[in-house]
Amino acid sequence: MSLLPGTLQRENGRAMDTTLTGLLIGLCMIFMPAPAQGFNDSIRSNPKGGTLTGQRSRTGSSPVGQATTVSHHLGTIAAQPDRTVSLELLGSAPLLFASYFDLYPLEASTNLVDWTPLTTLVRTNLATHDLVYRDTDAPGFGHRFYRVPTNHFFTALAKPSGPYYVGRTTRVLTDTSRTHRYRIATNSSFMITIWYPADRAQGGGPAPYIDPQLAGPLAEPHLGYSGDDASRLAGLFTFSGLNVPPATTGSPYPVVIYSHGYTFHRQESSEKLEELASHGFVAVAMDHLDCRATVFPDGRALRGVFTDPPTPTAIEKAVADRLADDRFVLEALAQLNASDPLLAGRLDLSRLGAMGWSLGCSDLGLLAQTDDRIKAMMMLDGYLQGAPGLLDQVLQKGWRLPLLGMYQEDLSLAPLFDQAVRNATQDTYFALVHGATHLAFKDLTEESLAIEPVRRGSTAMRSCMLSFFNKHLKGHDDRLLDNPTNRFPVLSNYVRR
Repeated sequence: MSLLPGTLQRENGRAMDTTLTGLLIGLCMIFMPAPAQGFNDSIRSNPKGGTLTGQRSRTGSSPVGQATTVSHHLGTIAAQPDRTVSLELLGSAPLLFASYFDLYPLEASTNLVDWTPLTTLVRTNLATHDLVYRDTDAPGFGHRFYRVPTNHFFTALAKPSGPYYVGRTTRVLTDTSRTHRYRIATNSSFMITIWYPADRAQGGGPAPYIDPQLAGPLAEPHLGYSGDDASRLAGLFTFSGLNVPPATTGSPYPVVIYSHGYTFHRQESSEKLEELASHGFVAVAMDHLDCRATVFPDGRALRGVFTDPPTPTAIEKAVADRLADDRFVLEALAQLNASDPLLAGRLDLSRLGAMGWSLGCSDLGLLAQTDDRIKAMMMLDGYLQGAPGLLDQVLQKGWRLPLLGMYQEDLSLAPLFDQAVRNATQDTYFALVHGATHLAFKDLTEESLAIEPVRRGSTAMRSCMLSFFNKHLKGHDDRLLDNPTNRFPVLSNYVRR
């Protein structure tokens, strides 16, 4: 087994040499265009305090799409009677991202050299109201400067709700017992991504959603689906910071491993995995052999190996390959926890959970039934294909560990849920999600999914996921799973043991 660090990416800004003194309120705007473009820095100030009004718009060429849009900038900044500061943040998005969100990472400084992250504000691109932030820490400073990047950070993801900032890193795993991976005779390696609780003060992010080379392959129509928009996928970001230092409190953290859908990719459920990390979990996902494509740190983009449409034989082979990946990842995590420069000592592998979407439920279900290190499992619209006997085990005998299953609204599943709960020997929960199609159980990157009814279902999934893993990996029970339909009417046919 060998482990190699993934690529390290940073946003770099040019230092400012402007010196300003005696300011009660300073407004600093650092323009940070997309990579490979120069920086255009400007600064405005109001030495007498009070209100300072910036330009209401600044037009520039959008780094993604063809539409002309308004770059991020600070508008009105005003000192309130209680000495807090009100900041107006402005900008607009091209039509390609109209149904999504835009992130405004806001930072503050007292000397224009040392900058501290304040918050990441989220604006719905269809919103018509102004985005305003109240800096309640401002009264503690004699003067204060603010900056926001002018380039857009569009995202399809909901903001993580936990107290931790989220870090993200990649590693290359090499399993020398298996070769010819991705049709390269000498290749035994595959990629994993790790999300972890991080130190917000260290900054970083927002990180790109995927490697740019993946946008084209991931957007292709497949398995009967119409596909996605490559330009939009390439322009999406997340709430994670790349390779930022881990948090110093609360570790070691429980670990949840994730397995992607057939022909999809390891970052397809970033929204859920960031949510877990923000609440003190480490989440790990891998690219299986049947992923659509994968990118290595040296820039090689390789296609996965899959059949479209898949045959039963192809699915069984894929599940067997995936199960070997899952087992190898568990061993690799022990090594990372022992010696990895970033993550050593941060993983509590005695509190290990699993979560899969679609075919990812099959390999992790087999793992969970044979490896007692797995303490709890969540299934997202998974029907256990390619895993003979596993469905019968769920329905007739129950699994050996707590199980949460959430599925698209198909009333024919209700009797199966009742049977599974009736025969369960451990805590077991099932629910249907109104308005959710199969693709709605991963990130809502497709425009047809980026609508409020579907997002309500996604919110319910994240909340139930967090409650489930908090209860069964941390011992913290918020009682949501007693009956989550009270809080989330989008859920139906809820049964539990």
